[in-house]
Amino acid sequence: MHKKTDKRIVRTQELIFNSLQYFMEKGVAYSETSIQDISDNAGIARQTFYRNYLSKDEVILLKLDEVMDCFMSNIVDCKILHASDLAAILIKYWSNEVKMFELLEWAGLEKKLIDRLSTFNKQIIEKNEKSVDNIEYVANYFAGAIYMFLKTFITNKKRNNLEEIINLFCKLTNNCSALLNIG
Repeated sequence: MHKKTDKRIVRTQELIFNSLQYFMEKGVAYSETSIQDISDNAGIARQTFYRNYLSKDEVILLKLDEVMDCFMSNIVDCKILHASDLAAILIKYWSNEVKMFELLEWAGLEKKLIDRLSTFNKQIIEKNEKSVDNIEYVANYFAGAIYMFLKTFITNKKRNNLEEIINLFCKLTNNCSALLNIG
């Protein structure tokens, strides 16, 4: 993919991403959505799509990488990270990224999000200088738990009490004691 410095490239990539979202919102199956369909809806040539991306999965995964980088920068900004901080950032951030989450599910790319959450968990462990045996197990366990918690949160229409949701996350994860240097 090209670097995102040229405004035309950025605009084209936005059109492509928005076109994918359009098909999801219209209820068209991801497997039935072709590169030609995406290109036509975006108002670009198919060749233009391929100048920017290798596949429709790549459109979503590169956007996911941007989302995760931004999310991680929110975590890095916290000087002392407690479970409630992590939960608050996690819930608030993803409540603004509902469409991205839905797009990942629509495309069947949930495992890619879980993989990125696992990497994120390893970074959290390192940031907090936590000594963890079997770090892969811990990071993967929490990645799955976070993913399912987010999925429930996003699909639940009654998500107005964030404080309650944050407290529930902390309770269910034992204050993320396996990730954070607490207790």
